[in-house]
Amino acid sequence: MLRERNLNSTLQPAMFLFNRHSVVDYHKDDALRVAKEVCRCFDENKDKFTDFTVNVGNTKFNCHKFVLSSCSGFFEALMRTDKRSKSESSCTIHGITPEIFGLILDFFYKGKNVLTEENMVEMWHASTLLEITFLISDCETFVKDRVNLQNYWQIFIEAKLLNSFVVLKKTKEFMVDNFQKIAESDVLMQLSFDDLKFILKHDWCLRTDYVVQAVLKWTCTDDSYLTSSSNKLSSLSHGKEIASTFDQDNITLRRSYLGQLFALVPIKHTSTECLVKLLNNKFVLANFGAITQITRIASIREVKTETKNLNCC
Repeated sequence: MLRERNLNSTLQPAMFLFNRHSVVDYHKDDALRVAKEVCRCFDENKDKFTDFTVNVGNTKFNCHKFVLSSCSGFFEALMRTDKRSKSESSCTIHGITPEIFGLILDFFYKGKNVLTEENMVEMWHASTLLEITFLISDCETFVKDRVNLQNYWQIFIEAKLLNSFVVLKKTKEFMVDNFQKIAESDVLMQLSFDDLKFILKHDWCLRTDYVVQAVLKWTCTDDSYLTSSSNKLSSLSHGKEIASTFDQDNITLRRSYLGQLFALVPIKHTSTECLVKLLNNKFVLANFGAITQITRIASIREVKTETKNLNCC
């Protein structure tokens, strides 16, 4: 079964060509055999009978329209709508390096496995740009299986940019599982309100205090901290982070979310010390939804406000 799955993956481009253009109903084994032969012929003759040139950077790639248009939605649309004369059978691609495009051609012509941890993000971008559906799927599977504490934030941002719901789901689940570490990092401040809500909807009964601290950090931090957090994070995603302007309006908006966020946190499971700090927090006191929830739990547990000024932020 494993060998068959690997074979299918390797021959995927040729199978895609074969299934798309064949009018014969082949048996599965016959189809794989033909696809393997197509891969061999492409590899041996890829420089022969080329009828299209792709310019990437300073590099020219001689290709076949049939192969490009069959594997790539981008090239198919280009060639269907291209009204230039046949003597101008070329195009220029931006946003992809020659190295990455060369690997994509290896994938098309040889069925070669081209994904590595070093190039997975670039390949993901390129396959999306060129609308290579089966390579996009391979990239998503490859990327989501390699999410870790060192790369999750970059992958999360890339998934948003590329509208990859599969990878977004994986990275959000990863952030839920590792929220304590994330809550202690500057990445927390880059989460959107909706992303933080997604995380808080999970069961935090046994670890409520640090979740409360995280909510207060996200909503109550002063301007200088927010600015420094934004600057620190610019290197984490190589300049591709989703813009977050921590001006006063943004801070005021975040603080207005306190009540909604605390509604997702099981406040009744907080420690008495944490509850007292909440009752003395000026931002909690200023938010009707938040203080209503806190005072209700405090009343039930007979926790009284202390006179000294304690602040969780």
